[in-house]
Amino acid sequence: MTGDELDETDDDSISTDTAFGVLANVWRRRALSLLRGAPGDSDRDNTDRADPDRTDADPTTVERLADELTDGGNDAGDGRCELRGETARSVRIDLAHVHLPKLDDAGLVAYDHDSGRVRYRGDPTVEQLLDAAASMECAGPASG
Repeated sequence: MTGDELDETDDDSISTDTAFGVLANVWRRRALSLLRGAPGDSDRDNTDRADPDRTDADPTTVERLADELTDGGNDAGDGRCELRGETARSVRIDLAHVHLPKLDDAGLVAYDHDSGRVRYRGDPTVEQLLDAAASMECAGPASG
């Protein structure tokens, strides 16, 4: 059996390698969490995020996403982990030129570079891995 055969699935999920590749960067993980409506986000109906066929997420802009990532990333008691040291401008540039095109190529977001609009598409495999990564990141180092 080849590696490609091991990666094949019966549904339209992305490959395991692609899932781990897109989730390897903290800014992509946080962007996906915000776009999908992370647990604890009171502005979204989180019952829909478990639906693998959900494709109607509200679009946002790269600018708004960067602002949310840099302002909201500093733990304000809402359960999100801390991200510091990055300006909204530098995050916006990285999102527009690196992270969102990679997420778009993987089929996880619909991203229009010209308009700066981005909409969450999602994938059940990525969402499971994203949830696991979020719980590990927020837990901090193991004590003991």
